[in-house]
Amino acid sequence: MKKLSLAQFFAGLAMLIIGFIVSMIMNIVWPASATEYANLAMFRSWSDQIMLFSFLYPFVLAVMLARVWQWLLPLNPDWRKFAWFGFLTMTIPGMLIIYASFQISLGMILGWTITGLFQIFIASYLLNKIIK
Repeated sequence: MKKLSLAQFFAGLAMLIIGFIVSMIMNIVWPASATEYANLAMFRSWSDQIMLFSFLYPFVLAVMLARVWQWLLPLNPDWRKFAWFGFLTMTIPGMLIIYASFQISLGMILGWTITGLFQIFIASYLLNKIIK
């Protein structure tokens, strides 16, 4: 149980840090994204306390990923296949529905997709190393 808790914490922390790093890079590569984020008709202001949930999201995702990884351990899964499966089943459909439903640029969607790719691979690697 201690290994599982450690894995969840470190995977969540890693995903949070990756989110910050990729976001900073995207603001440099795609400067228009800062303008989109500033659109209060589309996004909440950072002064809104509900925005604190965006810091909790990676940890909730890490808990879910760790539980699934733990269930799959008897099958001796490959963490890379687990990461690809997670990316293809969680990130891609989510980004498609967001792009179809909201007036958000393709650049922002691509940035979030890249973030999701890095996050799921790092989290899967950490879960594999810590839980196994």
